[in-house]
Amino acid sequence: MWLALAYAPGLSALVGVAAFLGHLYPVWLKFKGGKGVATYIGVMLALSPVAFAGVALAWLLVARLFRYSSLAALVAVLVPPVVTALLGRTDAVAASVVMAALVWFKHSANIARLRAGTEPRIGAKNRTRGCGPGPASAGMTLSRPCGAAEPASICVQVPCVVDRSSLHYDIGCN
Repeated sequence: MWLALAYAPGLSALVGVAAFLGHLYPVWLKFKGGKGVATYIGVMLALSPVAFAGVALAWLLVARLFRYSSLAALVAVLVPPVVTALLGRTDAVAASVVMAALVWFKHSANIARLRAGTEPRIGAKNRTRGCGPGPASAGMTLSRPCGAAEPASICVQVPCVVDRSSLHYDIGCN
């Protein structure tokens, strides 16, 4: 990105979008990448530090007010198209609109959880932390106590809060 800014400024927005797409759909991970927010922010830092400042401010404000990281990201990515348009940077406007649309697309599950009221808030305890695969992490009660099929010396119970109303145990037996 920085090389494009130095040696081919007219292509810098295109190079930024290419880097962004590479993070969203990496070949070596079978085209299953992330949601692109961090890369979007990095591209905006290179293309327009003013737009980057707008992203940072919007993210911090929304995250502070509503305590949803995904909502903060979705709002923040809408800032650069407006800021870059006001600055007259048509290349950056086009790049930021394309990247913002893809960020929104990649956050479709988060949007559904926000609408349903099930999206985790910033600072909330992860209700399934410590749970491995098994009945407790799926929210089911266990049908056998620890040690029923294995010697108790090699079977341990780990407390695992699946929801706020009950405490379940995840059995990890070696």
